[in-house]
Amino acid sequence: RQINKSTLRIDLKDKEFIDIFQSVRDKTKFALHYRHRDGRIFRVDCRPERKYRGLKSFPWHFHKGSESKVIASPFSFRKKIAIFQFLKFVKTEINKTL
Repeated sequence: RQINKSTLRIDLKDKEFIDIFQSVRDKTKFALHYRHRDGRIFRVDCRPERKYRGLKSFPWHFHKGSESKVIASPFSFRKKIAIFQFLKFVKTEINKTL
């Protein structure tokens, strides 16, 4: 379902969801966000935050389980590939808790 002009939400079961964000101004900028049923979040985005300058993938970074745990992005910078990789990652996370 469309959340707003730039975000598509995929509702999963047990209050889990995936958001796909696409910048309206710059088609190369996007973010992928997954909220797990236990509250953990996983998000890859390219917001150029200064505190992440030291990451190999800067400005791309990955929030791994929380807003505060951030690592270099393990996903492609190309949108179609990144979406596929991210969905595969989400499937793995869901299967861990089944």
